[in-house]
Parts: sequence; C-alpha cells; structure tokens
Amino acid sequence: SIKELWKAHPDAAIRYKLDKGVVELLRGNKEKALITFQELTVEDPNYAEAWNKASTCYFMLGDMQSSLEAAEQAVSLLPTHFQAVNGLGLIQYETRRFKLAAAAFRQSLAMDPWSPVSSRLASCMDMLIGGDLEDEIQTAESKKPYD
Repeated sequence: SIKELWKAHPDAAIRYKLDKGVVELLRGNKEKALITFQELTVEDPNYAEAWNKASTCYFMLGDMQSSLEAAEQAVSLLPTHFQAVNGLGLIQYETRRFKLAAAAFRQSLAMDPWSPVSSRLASCMDMLIGGDLEDEIQTAESKKPYD
C-alpha cells in the first residue's frame, strides 16, 4: 500500500525505529513515541513519514503549533502525502480556521477520493455557510497562526 511506501527507508535501522515509535504510539505512550519520531527527524531530516508521525504525536499532546510545523515539513518533503495534508486540515479545524481546514481537506480528497475527511470538509462548509461563526472565523484568520 501507499502507506508502506511512505514508511520505507533505505536504512533498516531507521525503518525499525519508526515501527518502534508507532508501537509506542499504539500503546498510548505518546511522549515516548514523540521522542522516537523527533530523533528520526534529526537522523534523517528528509524522512517525510517521521515528520508526519511527529505531527500526529504533537497533535495528540495538544501542541498545535509544533503539529502544524511538522505536518508542513512532511508535505514539503512529500507533497502527495495525503495523510499529512489531512493532518494539516485537522489542525486547522481544531484551531477554528475552517477555511484553511476546508482547503486542506479538499486537497486531500483530490489525492485520495476515498478519504474519510469528507465528513470534516462538510462540517467546515456548514460552519462557514451557517454564518454564526463568520466573525470568529475572520478574526482567527486575520491573525498569524497560533499567536
């Protein structure tokens, strides 16, 4: 699958370490997993999947700024990484930047039409069309992200 291609790495030790971090994450050890993924981004700064997994950990720990930065790095390294693009959408959604979230979800759906983000996109559109959040959205989007 495409996800296996994203995890692939020419150095077997690095790939093993990524799998070890995933196991920690699945066990609920988010901080330990994050340390592993951070180490991987230092060991190979061009390993997009390590950045994506670090973004996931930051998100789960509530650090939206670090999650955003890591997801952006993953996408800059591998623009077709639709899960990292999904992550950008989720970060924007959680921080009430619905226009940016909708744009990320649309981009992700263009790459992966079977993605489950379509319900999030619909929710963003409902928020935007509903009008009751329009002032809040404009205020949030006029600021720099995560000030």
